[in-house]
Order: sequence, then structure tokens, then C-alpha cells
Amino acid sequence: EDDLELRAQSWQMLLGYLPPVRERQDQGLSKKRSEWEELKRRHYRFEDEDPQQGRREGPEAQGERERGGGGGGGEGQQMQLAQSMAALSFDSFLTFWARMLQDCLEVETRFLEYAVVIVEAAQASSPSDLDDNGHELQDFEVLLRSSKRPEHELTRLFDVLALSHLQKLGTLLQARQVEHAKLRPQDWKRIVHLTNDALDKVKQLQEQGRQRLSFSTAGATGATVPAAAAPADLGMPIKSCLYAQTKAIVEAFDRSSMEQLDCALDQERWERADVPSQYKAILEKLVGRDARPDLDLREDGVDRILQLDGVHFLVVPAVLTLLQLANDYVQLCKDFQGIADVVVQRLCSLLKLFNGKMHQLVLGGQAAQKHLKKIQASNLALASQCCSLMVEVLPKTQAYLERVISGNSGHKNGGQSEATSGNGLASNSQNMVLLLLADLTKLAADFGAHRTALFDKLSTLLFERYIIHSKKWFNMTHAEVKDNCDAALFHQEGPPEATTLCPHEVIDAWVKDIMGMYRVLLKNLSGEIVRLIFAKAFEDVADKFAKHLSERQAQSTAPAAPATSPNASQPPPPPPQPPSTFLLAPSPPYEERLGRTLGDRLLCDVAFLREQLEKATGIATPVQHLISELVKHLCTHFMHSNEPLVVLHTSALESLQYLKRLPC
Repeated sequence: EDDLELRAQSWQMLLGYLPPVRERQDQGLSKKRSEWEELKRRHYRFEDEDPQQGRREGPEAQGERERGGGGGGGEGQQMQLAQSMAALSFDSFLTFWARMLQDCLEVETRFLEYAVVIVEAAQASSPSDLDDNGHELQDFEVLLRSSKRPEHELTRLFDVLALSHLQKLGTLLQARQVEHAKLRPQDWKRIVHLTNDALDKVKQLQEQGRQRLSFSTAGATGATVPAAAAPADLGMPIKSCLYAQTKAIVEAFDRSSMEQLDCALDQERWERADVPSQYKAILEKLVGRDARPDLDLREDGVDRILQLDGVHFLVVPAVLTLLQLANDYVQLCKDFQGIADVVVQRLCSLLKLFNGKMHQLVLGGQAAQKHLKKIQASNLALASQCCSLMVEVLPKTQAYLERVISGNSGHKNGGQSEATSGNGLASNSQNMVLLLLADLTKLAADFGAHRTALFDKLSTLLFERYIIHSKKWFNMTHAEVKDNCDAALFHQEGPPEATTLCPHEVIDAWVKDIMGMYRVLLKNLSGEIVRLIFAKAFEDVADKFAKHLSERQAQSTAPAAPATSPNASQPPPPPPQPPSTFLLAPSPPYEERLGRTLGDRLLCDVAFLREQLEKATGIATPVQHLISELVKHLCTHFMHSNEPLVVLHTSALESLQYLKRLPC
């Protein structure tokens, strides 16, 4: 112990630096020193060295000099290694990789046992904590003696040995990065989990070694040697490699998913599709539930709807593709929590792509330029169903992923970034993922706004049909009443059921448009949504009807423009527009008697409209409100008119109400 030279030689032999055979020591020292000089030349540049030397020599000269200097294979060996790794199939590499990890663990275990033997031998031969006179040593003297003990050196050597092995394994893993980028995520998951299990065992060995090598030793006097600093994460280099390759695999998967969804949207015809049974299970997984036992999951099973929490949704093929891809992203979050932030960002981008392109195709009309002749009400209704489905799904998916990220922080996962230590997400990375997951709520709101825009478009289609028919309604006269077919309505002549309201011809066409839209929407939307769409459309119709009547009243009471002498400096007046029926109310067909004036005939039109729309029981409330508004506007503008051919008779309104053709 007191012979410093002998102690130094012993450590050199223990560390493998000096050969134990005396005859080979000079040769071994010469080789190690030359290797040290070569390492310095590779990794460090000194002041007397030309920084451009290596660049001017070229790769061939450098490789030759490296081979001549005994420094290893150089670039040629690295290329050969990369080729050998690339030539392995996935299964072969997986077997090889498992063996390499096992060898690494065996070496570290053997070294730990060897280090324990050395420490036990050193402790057995260590002097007591008493000086030559039998007095207790001071604390600093105990510290001085303990610093000469081998525990610290052996622990550092364990870390160096393990780190060296893991760096070499990282080199092997890096050599296959091109091949790994082509792997499916589920295959890469096997490599990641296998590697993380081995890294966990290395960490356990490191902690066991620190405990067994007694980092907190006490002398006989009770003086305590300070414990060593927290152990370094030996697996960080290989974790960084895993993170980079996992990110590359996720990005490759994301590009493929984007292309798949974009292609599905380009080919979409926005027609209802049957739902294969496997998509029911996909939807349950997407919201974090196990498949219900009552689900029909037969391979050949199909259904007309997709159901979530008792709500039924009709879907198109593109939204089925979206659900499948979104479920794949959720699975990636579960399998590779260390890179969950990247996966969530890519998932949000996928959802934005779907919502934005669907808006362009349906509301923007681009689908009519590809596969459809025109965008119909059924296409709009199905697109709104897709939006409704995503509005329901996304908050549940967000809650599920939040449980996965927050509740399984110790779960083994791959692709860990430098922000992680051990398995699972570090707190700062976890907070970042949770913050990104909040974007799913915003996306659900975007889908909700898109759905509202689709509903508004359907209401607009209904309103536009009224605008088209109103041009004829207000610019063409009614047909003449023949054979006193309205006598029972206003003169109590004959049974009321044998009479007709003699409506304007466009009212019948307008009724057909309304009933056609009603049947289409009722097939694709819930009854409540259909009522809301018609309520908005009928509200706009009533307002426009009142505006038409106000314009007629303003035009009929406006004074004639005075005649002016022609002036060359003023532009000629515009040509007069043809007068509308509202202005003329010609006779025939209008007469100055009950039931035949313009006001009475318009009232009969409204009564006929009510009679026909009563068949649409699902929109009874909006229809009743529309009829009431139309009658109110007619009474306001025609009941007190001074024009005999225009006036609406109070008795005509009372007769229709008495016969229940109009609401009271």
C-alpha cells in the first residue's frame, strides 16, 4: 500500500492498460501510447497543426494514414459496417440486436462482481481509524484515507465501460437508420421496447453497484464520507439515437397518412357509405374504450350508421379513412410517449387538412368540378354529419390521451428526448404534450363552425328557391277562377271540401321544392336539425315577403316624375321597367268582389301553402310560424288598401279561418 510505484503498476494491469506478462509490457505500453497519440490527433487540434491539413490530404490519404497509425478501420470500416447492417433483414437484426444487448448486460454484470471483490479485499486490508499512538484520527484524516480507496475509481470505471458499450451499440443502430425509416411503427416498437428494457437493467446495475461499492462509508469514529453525485444517465446517447429514428419513422408515417387522406378526399363523391364492423371497434378505441360486447364485429358485418353514445351518424368513405388514421396516431402516442408532442402536432395537422379540404370541396364547390354535376342538399347534409361526428369524437380523444400521458408517466416508451430521464415523460415534456392536446378542443370548435356553415347553406338553398318562385309569383297574374269553384269558401254555397283555393301556379312548384328538400334532409339529419334549418329559411322567407309587399306599396303611391325638356348635358333617363302584377292588378283575373281581389287571392295562396306543408309533420312548428307571418304581412299591406282590385277583405280571412284553412 505504501509502494506507490507498485500500486500504479497494479492499477495499470487491472485496467488493461499494462499487460500482466513482463516480457510484453514494453510492447504493450508502446502500442497504448501510439493509440493515445492517434486519438489526440483525431479529436483535438493543437496550435502547431495546420487546420487545413486534413482537408488537403483528402479522404484516401487520411484513411491510409489512419490505417498505418493503428487507429482502427476509419471510413472504410464504417462503410463496411453500414453495409453489413443494411444487409440484415428485420428479423435477423432483431435477433442480433437482442444478443448484443444481452452481451452488454453480461459484461457489466461480470465487471460489477469483479469490482465488489476488489472493494472487499481493499476493506479487509485497510488500516484502522487510529494513529500509531492509538488515538482517533481527525475527520479530514479519515477523508484522506478514504480517498485512497478504490470505490470511486471502480464506479467511474463501470460508468466508462457501460457508456463505451452503449456508444458502440448506438453506432450499430445508426448504421441502419435508412432501413429503420422504412419500418412500420409496430415493428419499430419491438426494437424500442427491447432497447429500453436493456437500458433499464443497465440503470439498475449502476444503482446496485453504487450501493454495493459503499458510497457512504463511515469510519470507526463515525465520520461520514460524502456520497457521490447522482449517477449519470448512461443510456442518453442511445436514447438520442432512438429519439431521432423514432421521429423519422413518425414523420414518414405522417407523410403517408397525409397522402392517403388527400387521395380519399379527391375521390370522394359525398354519398353515404355503409360502415364495416371493424370501424365500430376503431371508433371505440379512438375515444379510449374497449369494444362493447353488443357490437357486431363480424368481418363481413356492415351497418348503415356509426353510433357514439347513442347518437347516430351517417358517414362517407373519406371520414372512415380519417377515423382509421386518427386511431393510428393515438396508438403512436401510446407506444412512443417520448415523442408524443410530435405525434399530437401531426394529428392536428391531419385533422386541419380534412376540415379545410372538405370546406373547399363542398361549400367551396370544388367537388362539382371533379365528380359531381352540382352540390346537392344530400351532399351538404352528409358533410355536416362528418363534422358532427368529429365534434363528438375529438373532446373524448383529447381526454383519453390526457389520461395516457398523465396517468402513465412511468410507462416504458421509446423515442425519448433529452428532456426525459428514465422511462416516461419528464414533467416539462408532459406539460408540453398536454398543451398541444388542447388544440383538439379548438379543432372540434372549427368542425362545429363548419357544420353551422353547412346548415346555413342548406337554409340558403331553401331561401333561394323561394326567390326564384317569387319572381313569377309577383310578376305573373293568377289564373282566372272558373265555375265558381271557390263559392263554398266565401259564399257558403256547397260543401267546403268540394272547393278549391285556386292558388297561383308557382305555389305548387314551391311546395314541391320544400317537400323534396324536407325528405332529403330527414334521411340524412336528425329531426331537430331539420327543424332548425327550415326555421331559419322560413324566417328569411317571411322577411323577404314583407319587403316585397313594402316595395309594392311604395311604388304604387309614388308620384309620377315631372316631364323635363331634353338637355344635352344630362344623360338620358333609363328605360322604364315593365310594371309588376302588384302595380297593375288587372281585371280579369282580379275582380272587385270577395275572394277575387289580389289580396284575397294571395291569402288563398298562403292557405294552399299551409294545406300542403301540413304533411311535413317534422317541421310543423316552422311552417305554422311562416304561415302566421305571411298572413300578418298581407293584412298589414292589403287590408286597408283603397284600391278595390287589391284590398284584402276581412270576411275572406274570417271565412278561411272558420274553415280551418288558416290559423286563427
